[in-house]
Amino acid sequence: MAMYMLGESCHTRSPFAYLHLGLCSGYITYGITLVFYASVFPRLARNTQRTKDAREKLDQGLIDTTEYEQVESLERNRLSNISTAHSNCTLSKPYTVSQKQY
Repeated sequence: MAMYMLGESCHTRSPFAYLHLGLCSGYITYGITLVFYASVFPRLARNTQRTKDAREKLDQGLIDTTEYEQVESLERNRLSNISTAHSNCTLSKPYTVSQKQY
């Protein structure tokens, strides 16, 4: 749809056609970046204080492997949720502005 808008003549083109195209390319770029960023969640989760404490308990024999894996999984999910919340707040504002009718 954005490419069709760019192909129209200058007199009929919406003033927000380039904004729409920029937002679409921004979302695509964001999605590509998110794939690489999400691959870091396991490493980040292993380095949080909760997971380090659980690792120490595992090494001491206070918890078993299943409990440790559950703690690590919950930390990955927590980090993912924080990232998703921030991205939704950041990305929703430009989209609502671009959809406004003038």
